[in-house]
Amino acid sequence: MQPGQVIDIRIDSVAAGGEGIGECGGMKVFVENSLPGEELKAKLSEVKKNYARGAVTGYITKSGERVEPPCRYYEACGACQLQHAAYDAQLRYKTQIAKDAASRIAGISPDKVRDIIGCASRWGYRNKMQYPIRQMSNPKSQSLNLPAGKAGPKSPIRNGMNMAMGYYRKGTHDVIDIDNCPVLHPALNSISSAVRGAINRSGLSVFDEDTGRGLLRHLLARTAFSTGQSSITFVINDRTFPGSKRLVKETLASLENSIRIKNISYNSNLRRTNVILGENTRTILGTGHILEILGGLKYAISPESFFQINPSQAELLFGKAAEFCRLDGTQTVFDLYCGTGSIALWLSKMAKVVYGIEEVKNAVSDARNNAALNGIKNARFRSGTVETQLKRLNSEGIRADVIVLDPPRSGCSREVISSVLENCPEKIVYVSCDPATLSRDIKILSERYAAEEIQPFDMFPQTAHIECVAALSRK
Repeated sequence: MQPGQVIDIRIDSVAAGGEGIGECGGMKVFVENSLPGEELKAKLSEVKKNYARGAVTGYITKSGERVEPPCRYYEACGACQLQHAAYDAQLRYKTQIAKDAASRIAGISPDKVRDIIGCASRWGYRNKMQYPIRQMSNPKSQSLNLPAGKAGPKSPIRNGMNMAMGYYRKGTHDVIDIDNCPVLHPALNSISSAVRGAINRSGLSVFDEDTGRGLLRHLLARTAFSTGQSSITFVINDRTFPGSKRLVKETLASLENSIRIKNISYNSNLRRTNVILGENTRTILGTGHILEILGGLKYAISPESFFQINPSQAELLFGKAAEFCRLDGTQTVFDLYCGTGSIALWLSKMAKVVYGIEEVKNAVSDARNNAALNGIKNARFRSGTVETQLKRLNSEGIRADVIVLDPPRSGCSREVISSVLENCPEKIVYVSCDPATLSRDIKILSERYAAEEIQPFDMFPQTAHIECVAALSRK
């Protein structure tokens, strides 16, 4: 097989990234926008030693589970991968992906992986938006039927001319100008619309990745489902924010009190990097945080802090994590990568004491404030890397009966796992947003721990992402 070749192929399953998988000439072929049971023609874009990738050029037989994606940007946008599949089918595919990862990577019986818990809200479930702001590389390429254009002018665009704000086009850093995203909470779509208009009228420049020039880099916004409070954060390519007063005034005027803006801030990021946030965030207007309530607990969330994207599913996930911990009020719990303390505070009412460790200083500040906000006195939070603080706890003679791991997508480092094994808790509860790295780490932990159960959650309908909670017990 060669790139550019068109092949006939039958799709048998769905890959972790959402592509359909078929076989041709003894080689696995990954095809976007395809579903199991479909027979189609695919043009190969990439051919490696053991696999190939292709794009659909025509369908011979379509799946009965195929639906029309409601988002007009879906074909071009890289944010969602499964809008073309009926929701029941999405859940079935994700369950199988989690089972396959556990079996193939960790050597766990797939029977230990439960059916995924679906989400009641399949649209409008996201409480956070992160939109890059860029000049269009070629304004004509914003037509969804045209390919991305060549690099644009080498100077920053002013007055919003040719500005794009939205998600990246699949496989590129070209930004698609999106006026409405159906998986975002409606308040976030209203905010993006107001900010877009305000930028157009402000005279402020937008960022050019080629030159590193231009002021506005990203728009971040959050909304709290329970309180209706929202926050806006502008990520800028400067230490100060000239023109911020007018931009804020124009944004608020466009919203006309229809959205409760509790906080507006800006974050300075002068680095040439794909990392969105820089180190310094300053409040322009408001309190510096918004308030969310889950399971009767209050959480104050600042712009830099991690918090679960889907609040309704987060409550179910926290409940399952608590169930797996099997606490009776006598145990010491370590919550590693604790963020704003969401899980630690949830478990505190069932534990003797909970220690949370988090590297992001503002998140630790939020966690401590959240403990005080809820009158919780048995949750203690430490700032620093998990590796350093876990070793420190061990050196102080503080040992955990239960350790909760909630690392980033990349999973735990070998050093963290070694420290966990040295601590040797009775139980480990592992919260993961990637079944593959979860299974990899369970395999390493299997030296001393047996996986009892893995429960997947659909935190992100319409995408290929899967959240899992795993229960492990000391052998």
